[in-house]
Amino acid sequence: MIIPAWRLTDELHAALDALAGQQGAPDFEVIVVVNGADPQVMATATDHRLRPRVIPLAVNLGFGIACNIGAASATGDFLLFLNDDTVVREDWLAQMVTAAQAWDQAGVVISLLVDHEGLVREAGARMLRQAVPQSFGGGLSMDQARSQGLLKPRPLCYGTGAAMLVRADVWARVGGFDEAYAPAYYEDVDLQFRIRELGYQVWCQPAAVVMHHNSRSTADKMLFREYASTHSRALFQQRWADVLADAPEADSPEADADADAGASGVDASGADADAGEAVLTADAVGVDVLETDAPDGGSVASQAMPLAYQVLPLPRRDRPAVHNATVSSDDLTVLRAAARLSQAYTAWLEARALTWQADHHTAEVRLSQVLAELEAQRLHWNHLLVQCEQQLAASQKVQARTAARLDSVLTSTSWRVTVPLRWVTSRLRRLWGGAQVSDAADGPVGLSDSVGSGAPAAAIAGVGSADRAGTAGLAGDSHAVEPAGIAGESGPDGGAGQ
Repeated sequence: MIIPAWRLTDELHAALDALAGQQGAPDFEVIVVVNGADPQVMATATDHRLRPRVIPLAVNLGFGIACNIGAASATGDFLLFLNDDTVVREDWLAQMVTAAQAWDQAGVVISLLVDHEGLVREAGARMLRQAVPQSFGGGLSMDQARSQGLLKPRPLCYGTGAAMLVRADVWARVGGFDEAYAPAYYEDVDLQFRIRELGYQVWCQPAAVVMHHNSRSTADKMLFREYASTHSRALFQQRWADVLADAPEADSPEADADADAGASGVDASGADADAGEAVLTADAVGVDVLETDAPDGGSVASQAMPLAYQVLPLPRRDRPAVHNATVSSDDLTVLRAAARLSQAYTAWLEARALTWQADHHTAEVRLSQVLAELEAQRLHWNHLLVQCEQQLAASQKVQARTAARLDSVLTSTSWRVTVPLRWVTSRLRRLWGGAQVSDAADGPVGLSDSVGSGAPAAAIAGVGSADRAGTAGLAGDSHAVEPAGIAGESGPDGGAGQ
């Protein structure tokens, strides 16, 4: 059991506790590679009741190199790699070893990863054409995963190396993790692809359940994760370009459930269907295995899986084992490896800084353009505002002129009406000196009740009614507004001449 440890203490203690509680497992050793960690991490490993073998490294060399150093000192037939943020179920080791022993073509056995709520985190994975990994079953309940066939042992394209078994002899043939992927990411995929090239298969054993916190060690190291992912993905794409060319595009893992995987003539595991390989039996692993008849009358793992779960075929080829410079915990070797990592990381940071500067310049140019556009808009709206103010001022002037004209008209009309009425009143006083004729301040001109004889009163009978109608006239003449409206002054009796 090889556990690279870096920053986590409580999680590492929980991982060791779970290993100490394994039931029905064969004898095993635990190797903790303290990967440039704090003293608290070292104390957690050395003081644990499991008494693991602790290999301290002065600096953090990444996941792959730490695993290579741990594997170099391991003595077992199977190498099991665990992240320090995993907690295995009590029968996990027994299930993994039993599966590996039952089928000698399984060069790698992958665990079923779940989260702290018991939901599936990963039941195997595949690699898409853009070198983007796609996990199966993430977020599903166990019942949902079972209904989709994810809880059956089956061959995989690859599986996450957080809880992985590798045969020691196969590990030696491929040379372990390629340190070119340091500090992290894609080294587990590359390892499994190289193992599959030798004719071995990668199998998922869903009965071996592991709770995985997932990337807790680097959760707050986003720049580190960006560097590691960018660097390793580019290397993986370059190395496996011919294989990725046949990889699928992104789609739904549930799609094409009835697709026939045998159209290519290569079985789902990538091995020759004519080989008549032994099957991973139900008795061996404790769960059912899909089976079909092999051409020689035997049985092989079924291809009756959804197309999305099918395994990307790899050609058989004898690729030379990787040559890793760091295979021991020797101080000089470790420091040299750390220097290589530091140089690569520094170069990436410098390149990233240039990119940031270019992005910053582009952002400044764009910001200047936006500011210029906003200034143009501001000037436009100011111009419109000035026009509106000018129109408002003009409207106010027109309103003032209109009001003045209206006042003038009203004043003129009042004069023309008032003057004739007063003139008529004065004439009536002179005509009938005995009569009491009154001027109403605001109303019509009228006569008092003391007007003399009936004849003169009758002569001016129309005065009051005409004034109430809005004009001053005599004898019902509503248009008599000028002094000339009364003709003659011959006498009180009037006459035809009046």
